[in-house]
Amino acid sequence: MTTQYNIPNWRHVGMLGLYSLYNNRSHIQKHVDIQSVKNTILVKAKELQHIQLHENPYQVAAVDFAWGSNGIMANQAVLFLYAYTITKDYQYFNAALSCYDYILGRNATEYCFVTGFGGKHTNNIHHRISGANGIKEAVPGFVAGGPNGGNKRDCFGNYSRFAAKAYVDTYCSFTTNEVAINWQAPLTYVAHAIKAEYDIWKQSLNKDYSVCHPHSITFNHPKTKSTISIVSNSQWKIISNNSWLHINKKEGIGNQTIQIQCKEQNVADSIRTGYFDIYTHNTFTQRVLVTQKNKRSKFRIEAENYSNMQGVQTEPTTDIGGGVNVGWIHNDDFMEYEIYFPYTGTYNILYRIACFNNVGSLYLSENDTVFSHITIAPTGGWQSWETINDSAFFTEGLHTIKLNVLEGGFNLNYIDFHFISKENNHTNKHISDFLKEIQID
Repeated sequence: MTTQYNIPNWRHVGMLGLYSLYNNRSHIQKHVDIQSVKNTILVKAKELQHIQLHENPYQVAAVDFAWGSNGIMANQAVLFLYAYTITKDYQYFNAALSCYDYILGRNATEYCFVTGFGGKHTNNIHHRISGANGIKEAVPGFVAGGPNGGNKRDCFGNYSRFAAKAYVDTYCSFTTNEVAINWQAPLTYVAHAIKAEYDIWKQSLNKDYSVCHPHSITFNHPKTKSTISIVSNSQWKIISNNSWLHINKKEGIGNQTIQIQCKEQNVADSIRTGYFDIYTHNTFTQRVLVTQKNKRSKFRIEAENYSNMQGVQTEPTTDIGGGVNVGWIHNDDFMEYEIYFPYTGTYNILYRIACFNNVGSLYLSENDTVFSHITIAPTGGWQSWETINDSAFFTEGLHTIKLNVLEGGFNLNYIDFHFISKENNHTNKHISDFLKEIQID
């Protein structure tokens, strides 16, 4: 069990061996350490679940878009379903469901990547039988390879520059629209396993039920809203004794979507915790835990958590803490971040940078104001990480901060902000003055 196990692909199938050991555990438990098998599966599932929950707007663990990205997505769903089978932790089931939803259309292209299903679905797959049988529609039920962020010379290279959208539904696109049995098989498993596990879960419910998802909520600042879903076949109500929580609907019948928001800032020195309870016909059903973070004087923005970008991609990082970094950064690329600054004042800014042999530069801005500008010297490798310091003045509140690339050729892992003073120790510049200063029109 010292081998490193990853999501299966055409040349790495070790994880499939672990699944086989787990499936046959009752027959081989005298000869194989089944607990180690379970632990190895769960370590990988937990790693991907962190990305799925915190680092992707579609709630999937997409860290890159390689050839056959939909096959990777389907195999991630298989891993999450095994983790759910082992732990019965519903978050693993929901992670698998998110992967399935992605393939069926909840993605940046808005395509359902399965032929014959959905209002906007893949049809012109790179499949010789479908292309030669004279029938307009493709053979139904095939999953296309999906977005491919790598170099593509087919179809005259007419692809989006955004990796998540680098897909075309044309026969010539063998890099994004071909089919393969090692992509088809995991999706077939997922489609049946999700239905089976959901049916088992429903059978475990009481005659009258109300179930809330998620089981816990965390607020980073008061302007954040959180949505919960109540799945119910009965009358339900929500009871909360926390005056700092606003719940837009506290009773209803059947399935409902509820908005939760903090009424005020948490000015304490520690995290504030609370809860609200779900009742079905006046019978307690479930407790949902709520956490509100305090006004943080130090916080980190992971580079891949952008709300908008141009040109960049992500990749696994070997920096301390693991996860992914942003790479493939070129001149004029950008990333935008929604950042809440808890105090008005001066902040130290710490950029975590790796740069092979190039001299790069970037600046942070919002509208016409430039906050920070740094020059990046070579660090000796794409995963040789160093920290570059700067400072800037920010006002309290939610800001849309844009990271603008002047000279690319570097990787970015994260940016730390440390509040140091209420004084304005830094003069922010107007964008026009800044560009004149560095001689860019």
